[in-house]
Amino acid sequence: ARGLLVEDNELIQEVPTGLRSEAGLLVDIANHGQEALERLEQQSYDLVLMDMQLPVLDGVSATRQLRQDARFVELPVVAMTANAMAADRERCREAGMNDHVAQPVAPADLYRALLRWIPARHRPADRAPVVRQEDDLPLPHVEGLDLDLGLRRVLGKRPLYRKLLEKFLAQQGALPQQIGRALESADLATAERLAHTARGVCGNIGATHLQH
Repeated sequence: ARGLLVEDNELIQEVPTGLRSEAGLLVDIANHGQEALERLEQQSYDLVLMDMQLPVLDGVSATRQLRQDARFVELPVVAMTANAMAADRERCREAGMNDHVAQPVAPADLYRALLRWIPARHRPADRAPVVRQEDDLPLPHVEGLDLDLGLRRVLGKRPLYRKLLEKFLAQQGALPQQIGRALESADLATAERLAHTARGVCGNIGATHLQH
């Protein structure tokens, strides 16, 4: 099956794409809602995983637009967002989304959504088996980082988890200053979007205290 992940943060993009071998799902990426609508014009998808808070065009607005097109009325759209309040779920439902997977993404929750919304198909008999390579290199001990939880998020894939940690360092190191500048200039929308993204990525790597 082929899925479209609409998410602007590279670290969060890594989780569904990094688990695609287990799920049997081909994953394309759109960085915002407008790009998602353009991709839907070019390629058929079995399911869309849609974040709510996105640059250019947010996920709720993008879903409303695609639901106005008869071709996409039945296309499953699943919210994949750190916005997990009841009011957020209701906004997703009213926009036309079919389901909701909370960030940080638990693989079991993601798989349940895939099984619920993508029709079952027969796997080709000649499909090559997935070759698993173990990685025993030690992971860093970091105060406040739950390594066991972080590894569970990625089904124990240490190379993928280390990649997430490296991207977290590269992308989120200046976050306090970025949020501070947004608040000083009264740009509350940007501050909220930055905090929303940070909450999702902190949960994905197991930084639960920082997430809260």
